[in-house]
Amino acid sequence: MKFYPLPPILFFFSVFMIVIASMADITPISRPDYLKWTGWFLIVTGTVFCYSGSILFSRQKANIDTFKDPNKLVVSGPFRVSRNPMYVGMVAALLGTSLAAATYVGIAFLLLFVMIVATVYIPFEEGRMLAVFGREYEEYCLKVRRWL
Repeated sequence: MKFYPLPPILFFFSVFMIVIASMADITPISRPDYLKWTGWFLIVTGTVFCYSGSILFSRQKANIDTFKDPNKLVVSGPFRVSRNPMYVGMVAALLGTSLAAATYVGIAFLLLFVMIVATVYIPFEEGRMLAVFGREYEEYCLKVRRWL
């Protein structure tokens, strides 16, 4: 079995690398104030969206670990608008970090994060959801988009 870090580890690694790139002033973006404030808005909004899904999982005693079998199909709260609100929140926060840190390197880490999530984590998780919940999960997928 290949080793894949848990999504939050990948997220925090990306944030760390963006901050390091900004501090080293690698490929800086000219930073008007509105970009900085837009960045902070996206960081806060993404974090709230991400944690709202996480809190809902906790309240419903649903398994949140990517590599363990799901035990509940969570379809309320932010899961009414996205099948992956925690990933949506992480992407928004990474975009915000890139804007607030004012470095093009951030966009590269954002794109890398999205590619890994879209090609590794989401297909794996959706396959497990389908195996465990079957038709119920298929119906949910028909009603709610993968991202937004």
